[in-house]
Amino acid sequence: MKLTSKYLFGTILSIITAGIFSILLIMLPLSTFQHDSIDSLVNEKSQTIEVYLHRRLMELQEKTIEYAYWDDVLEAIERQDRTWLMENISQYLFESPFDIDAVYLNLDKSHLSQMYSDEISAQQLHEISASVAVPNSSATAFLRFLNGEIYMFSIAPITNNAGTKAPAGSLLLGRKLDEDFLSPLIEYIGNSSSIQLTFEQLENSHHHFLNENTIYFMHDFFDENGQYLASYKVTLDVSPINHLKSRLFLNISLLIFASVILCTIAIRSFSRGFSNRFNNVVEGIKLIAEGNYTQKLDVIGEDEIQSLSLSVNQLSHSILSKISQLQNSYLQTIEALVTTIEVKDPYTKGHSERVAKYSLMIANSLGLANAKEIETAALIHDIGKIGIPESILNKPGKLTEEEFSYIQQHPEIGFKILDMIEEFKDIKQMIRHHHEWFNGKGYPLKISGDSIPLGARVIAVADAFDAMTSRRPYKSPSSTAAALEEIQRMSGTQFDPLIVDAFIQVVSSSESFDLQEPLGEQAG
Repeated sequence: MKLTSKYLFGTILSIITAGIFSILLIMLPLSTFQHDSIDSLVNEKSQTIEVYLHRRLMELQEKTIEYAYWDDVLEAIERQDRTWLMENISQYLFESPFDIDAVYLNLDKSHLSQMYSDEISAQQLHEISASVAVPNSSATAFLRFLNGEIYMFSIAPITNNAGTKAPAGSLLLGRKLDEDFLSPLIEYIGNSSSIQLTFEQLENSHHHFLNENTIYFMHDFFDENGQYLASYKVTLDVSPINHLKSRLFLNISLLIFASVILCTIAIRSFSRGFSNRFNNVVEGIKLIAEGNYTQKLDVIGEDEIQSLSLSVNQLSHSILSKISQLQNSYLQTIEALVTTIEVKDPYTKGHSERVAKYSLMIANSLGLANAKEIETAALIHDIGKIGIPESILNKPGKLTEEEFSYIQQHPEIGFKILDMIEEFKDIKQMIRHHHEWFNGKGYPLKISGDSIPLGARVIAVADAFDAMTSRRPYKSPSSTAAALEEIQRMSGTQFDPLIVDAFIQVVSSSESFDLQEPLGEQAG
């Protein structure tokens, strides 16, 4: 055998020997990797459960505070209005889409106390409420095991908005951790998971194997005193980790042989160009992360960096597209609501547009940051008239007391129509209160002064001004001067003096208002 052949044979034999030895060496790290990966997976899923449960508890706690800290509740208690409490607190929360399974309004005036639940008895709710010290402020959340199920509860004192008055009782809300509650959690966990309620509490063990590809671990529940209640037995599919281990073994084995021959030659020349291109991608991603969604990366070559650059460009384009879609959806919602009002009450078309225009002028004069939001609220401030009979809306003569009581319902109807639209969370409050009087004699809630949202106070002035200066079947329009005189006369009574002064200043400085003619006539 030639020397070169011996060297070649020796080199090949050395590479094969080194490869076999390396393969034997990686078996132990791969087993450790498998174990650590499963531990990490369990930790991750356990943390997911913890975060999910904490988030739901916080949501329940926030909902309890929202309805317990409410001036209107105290007023209803003082006038012993059991029907109001039922329609706005106990029955409303139980039948609302908030997924609340138990409501217990426990009041010092016991005859006003109310309870709603399909599965928990009044005695159980009373015992739960009595077992927890009601905080003087905020709310307390905790878990209980009842009737073979885990429930989360939140309890808060009944007091005013500012939390400064002595509690008049407490509000207890409960939600069952049933299949509907667990369904999103199972999706979050993934890994073909399942969750089962059990009373088996594992000790000194992180997880157990049901078979080679399936493990389970326990997530324990404790009450506020640290007492064990029950556990969730969470089953996970770990076959991807096992598959990954096998693939890693195969890939590493191949890599050991290939890298000895190829990597030394290729890596030096390849790494320099790769590093430069990768750094360019990183810098581009940083710009996009800072909000520069118009940033475009250079798409060069046909490798992973090219794919990454292309994907990042597609992502930035997608973000821009989604932002545009959300804005269009918001505008379409506004347009649909305005159209709905116009179909119901044709007079509302011109009226709503003018009220929106005047409201924006007032808001800009006051330098309000939410001027556009006030304009939007003004544009649909009469959306509640959808629920008012057309015979009343379009009646040419004076309304009877009964008919006027129907009209007075439209702010509350408008509020409920928009209640589930998150983008309208402030707008719906302006719509709800645009008929409140500054002295508290308006409707629907008879609140006064600064308790009325500022946007609602702006719309109230604009709405009244347009109503007085517009022609209706049952009245002729007033002149601008006469309308302003009436608004000024009602300043401090019906209207906020600050808003009135701002509006008078707007009218005085604008050439579009003729004080001697009705505004409706000016508009043609």
